[in-house]
Amino acid sequence: MAGTRRAAMPRPDRRPRIAGRITALLAALLLGPGAALAEPYRLVPGDRIEVSMLGEPERIVAAVDIDGQVRLPDIGAVPVATLTLDEAAAAIEVQTERLGQLLEARASVSISDYAAIVIAGDVARPGRQDYLPGMTVTTALGLAGGGAAGADGLGQERARVSVAGELQRLNLEIASLVARLGRLEAALADSATPDPAEWLMSAIPDPAAIPLADMLDVEARTHADRRAQRDALLAYWADEIATIEAQQALFRQRIELHAQVIANAEAALAAARELQDRGLQTAARMDGVEQRFIDAQSRSLELESALIAASRALADARRARTRYLGEARDDTLALIGAARMDLDRARLRHAEALQDLAVLTGAGAVSPALSDVIELDFALVSPRDGRPGGMEVTPDTTLLPGDTLIVEVIAHGSVLSGGPALPPSPPLSRVAAPTAAAVPDPPAPPEIAPRAAAGPLELYTGDRAPGLAPPPRPETFPPG
Repeated sequence: MAGTRRAAMPRPDRRPRIAGRITALLAALLLGPGAALAEPYRLVPGDRIEVSMLGEPERIVAAVDIDGQVRLPDIGAVPVATLTLDEAAAAIEVQTERLGQLLEARASVSISDYAAIVIAGDVARPGRQDYLPGMTVTTALGLAGGGAAGADGLGQERARVSVAGELQRLNLEIASLVARLGRLEAALADSATPDPAEWLMSAIPDPAAIPLADMLDVEARTHADRRAQRDALLAYWADEIATIEAQQALFRQRIELHAQVIANAEAALAAARELQDRGLQTAARMDGVEQRFIDAQSRSLELESALIAASRALADARRARTRYLGEARDDTLALIGAARMDLDRARLRHAEALQDLAVLTGAGAVSPALSDVIELDFALVSPRDGRPGGMEVTPDTTLLPGDTLIVEVIAHGSVLSGGPALPPSPPLSRVAAPTAAAVPDPPAPPEIAPRAAAGPLELYTGDRAPGLAPPPRPETFPPG
């Protein structure tokens, strides 16, 4: 760079002035962008600046390189990134005087071209765009051909594919709920085959697109297995109740027979007393007759107690079976209600997705704003420290040179009205009282051991309801 060269005469000491400028420059670097409330523009890589020196006719245009430096003839590299224009001029002056190019350098720096911005993501024309002062996110979208509004934009195609996938998922979900409801309704109605009702089958949007027959077959096998478990469980209960009832009948017969034994013992006791009064009965024989009478009465009391225990066991078994049937019916009704609510919600979402797809493909009769179907999300990458930080990026956010704007199209469920009406679900089945047939999903029944043909008579005094704690050991009475 040409200029006033050093003379041979001694020059004044400029070290204090240079040191002051260096101090000011370091202070500017340390304070950074937040040093003032009204922050002036700070240079970033990609900016092009125009440098002129007082007394020099030439103007130098140089770009701030990736290292944040400008390279000037005869001066070399000068770090200017993050500096204001005044701070950059001061840095150039310091560098010029340090190298002895000028006695007293006076530099002026201005912006020739701002660093470009980059727009990426779901826009019609992603890439580099020249920066315009005051540019916002909306301005950048306009320069890039728009986001979701582009008729042939990638974002709209992605939204269409997303909605189409949602339709397939909902079709499968609806079919699964229909098959499950068919099984639950069959369990409640005690039907051997869980074929869904016609109104349920008509709720499936596209039966041909899913393995419906396999889904129904799985539910049919599940229904058959649980029905077999229920039948085995109820058969176990019926066998237990019949056994206790048979025990009751035997106890009553034995009580009737033992009444005759007591009557005979009482008659023998009366005769023995008469003989004793006449002096014809010994004391030992009298004691034996009295003991037989007492034993007969005691045995009668034992049989009465056994009959009461059998009646209690029978009542417990019947109560446990009734409770099981009632709870199973209530649970089935609750499951049917929940499944119908899930089905109605899935059908509503499917209807909305159909309208969304019609909007995205341009084939629908309804035409809500596209923003009802998709929305734009923005992210900002900046070479400036602390930007964007926690700032929310909106269409009104101001962009700065060197920023990178990332646009993403997000498909979401639209809030549309006027969709196809959904037929109401029929009312839940009303059963007057729980029956042995209306029982779904019972637990696996316990093993039932075969009964011995002969042996001691057993009286079950515990609660034998399956699924509960094991009953206590039965009391055993010898036959006869």
